[in-house]
Amino acid sequence: MLRFASGVRAKAKLAEYVRLHKVLTGVTERDIWRSHGIQRFAGLPAKQAAQALNCAVADIEASGGRPLDELLEHVPDEFDAWVHEVIAQIEKNVADREQAIDEAYQSLAPLAGDRAAFARAVQALPDAAVRPAMFQRLDGRSTELATYRSLRPEASDPFKNDEEN
Repeated sequence: MLRFASGVRAKAKLAEYVRLHKVLTGVTERDIWRSHGIQRFAGLPAKQAAQALNCAVADIEASGGRPLDELLEHVPDEFDAWVHEVIAQIEKNVADREQAIDEAYQSLAPLAGDRAAFARAVQALPDAAVRPAMFQRLDGRSTELATYRSLRPEASDPFKNDEEN
């Protein structure tokens, strides 16, 4: 706040204030999911990761594969803690889903030689969330990217609401 001798007051919003305001009022759990996903799947082709994370290849390339580093640069501790809580919850959800996929696949593994019988057994699985991964596992492909994509957070409020504007 600037105060002049005449009594006039003005608020100066410097570049760092504007950057921090944008981070605190513009970042949602879905943004963190996407940024974390870019870092988590940095070893995959950018096109494959971009399709799974619902973003452009240019976004992945522009971030240098480390968008969270830039996001967390010079932010308040409570925002940093919130981001890490969101990431921990995402990782827990992924681990839980991968475990459910492992268990379901182990129960169906004896049918692996007969794709038709395997497919019927997959349709009978009680957990619809693990069904899409069964044929990926049967074919020896990783399910991690598909699992991560399926756990995309719903639209949510940002860390902090813009009360000023």
